[in-house]
Amino acid sequence: LFKRLGRRLYAAELRRDFCPCAYCPDDIERAKREGRHSIYPTANGVPVPQRFQSVPEELSFIRPLFQLGTRMAHLTYNRANLIGGGCGEPNDGGLTDFGRAVVAEMNRVGMIVDIAHSGLKTSLDAAKCSTRPMVASHSVCHALRPHCRAKTDEVIRAIADTGGWIGICCVAAFLGRTWDIRALLDHIDYVVRTFGIDHVAIGTDVAYV
Repeated sequence: LFKRLGRRLYAAELRRDFCPCAYCPDDIERAKREGRHSIYPTANGVPVPQRFQSVPEELSFIRPLFQLGTRMAHLTYNRANLIGGGCGEPNDGGLTDFGRAVVAEMNRVGMIVDIAHSGLKTSLDAAKCSTRPMVASHSVCHALRPHCRAKTDEVIRAIADTGGWIGICCVAAFLGRTWDIRALLDHIDYVVRTFGIDHVAIGTDVAYV
């Protein structure tokens, strides 16, 4: 994992003139001043050795991943894991004790907690125990479109209370309603009116027509 990520980051560094990697907020602001965009690596999961000998050992991959440039990671990806419940599971037991340790370690090193693919209770638990802003980077509003990838008002409020935000994605099946850009704007407008403009972003996911 680290070798693959290292190669990708090295390749990204070679293209800094085109789209530089952002490792801290100053990098983003510098790119903005120069009229460029910037990117930062994220991960679809928190890496763990899965040797289960001790909690400190299971947390030991988080800091190296951060040092390699990863600035955000999903707690779960649709399915349940050692951290908590995924949004694709019929039951969500919430954040585990180990999951709370993971959130604490991500907070400590400065990696953003992302619950876009986590179950509602796991999402709520993470928001309540995170001491830093966290996000649902590409999701939708459950109030407008009940879907497993959507977040309820309770979860969005908990995210907003951390100082974080919800990114509205471009997946038509998640958006519902008119299934097009009007639906995307409806979800954005709902968050703005209900939680405030500081707590919404566009989190496209991947390119969809």
